[in-house]
Parts: sequence; structure tokens; C-alpha cells
Amino acid sequence: MRKQFHCGWMEREEWVAEGTFPKQYGMGLITYTHDTCPGYLLMQPCVVEACEAAAVPDGEVGDYYPGGENAILQARLIAKGAQNLYQIHRMKTKEAR
Repeated sequence: MRKQFHCGWMEREEWVAEGTFPKQYGMGLITYTHDTCPGYLLMQPCVVEACEAAAVPDGEVGDYYPGGENAILQARLIAKGAQNLYQIHRMKTKEAR
């Protein structure tokens, strides 16, 4: 299974051919275009830090990230946008029931 999903903790030579990599994941919002499993990407330090920054209330970002590095603030916006997309999807799914 890890070979098929292109686990980032494995050597690329161990992966199964490109054609077997699944492009859709449960939510169906976005076609997955990366060549490494989402679990590996989500555990990368920059992604974790962006998600932590997204959890900080809007008025307190400067307290946690003084000087506000541009990269972390942009990553925070991306993480918050992804969360908003997911919430919209969940609301639509509940309405459809």
C-alpha cells in the first residue's frame, strides 16, 4: 500500500509505477497532483508550522510571529483557505442529506 501511495519515507525506487497512484481522496474537492502521499507532505515542518499559525486567532498573529515572516503568513492564509473549503464542503454535504 505504501508503495502505491508513493510514501515519502520510502526510496522512490521502491514505489509502484506512476499510473497506479490515486488522484482523488475522500473529500473530492481537489484533484491531487503531487507525486508523494499526502500524509508525508502534511508532516513536513513547514506545513505543520503553517497549520499552527492558522490556529492562532487573527488579532494575535503578531504576538506569536513577531515581525511576521512573509512565508509563514502566506502559508497561514493557504491553510485557512483549505479549512474554509472543507467547511463549505461539509455544509453542502449536510444540506444534501
